[in-house]
Amino acid sequence: MVILFAGACATGQMKESGRAKWCESSEPAIGDNGETLAQLDEHALAEGLECLKFSVGSCWARYNTPGIAPLVLTIAPGGEVQAAVLDGGLAGSAEGACIVSAARRSRFASFSGPAMTVRYPFVMR
Repeated sequence: MVILFAGACATGQMKESGRAKWCESSEPAIGDNGETLAQLDEHALAEGLECLKFSVGSCWARYNTPGIAPLVLTIAPGGEVQAAVLDGGLAGSAEGACIVSAARRSRFASFSGPAMTVRYPFVMR
């Protein structure tokens, strides 16, 4: 996947504070039965990651450092990112710090089960 700076959020709501911009997915994850999902499904994760790609794209536009950014996220039931850890060559760099900061500001759809951990590799080029 190539991360490119986008002009707007594909899903969710655009948030801004100073120079920082991010996108939040704010709807609960609802299953076919109409009830809130116990864990985020592939569709709900994809929507949240689409929002996060916008924020990560802002980091790419700012620092323009190529590399792979494997990001491990712990997502709370309310959709907040409890923890974000970056591995790989961008870890410890200014762009890596930007990516982690963007991830911590991200918000996924809410769900009813325990916190969940996902790993997603962003390719910066």
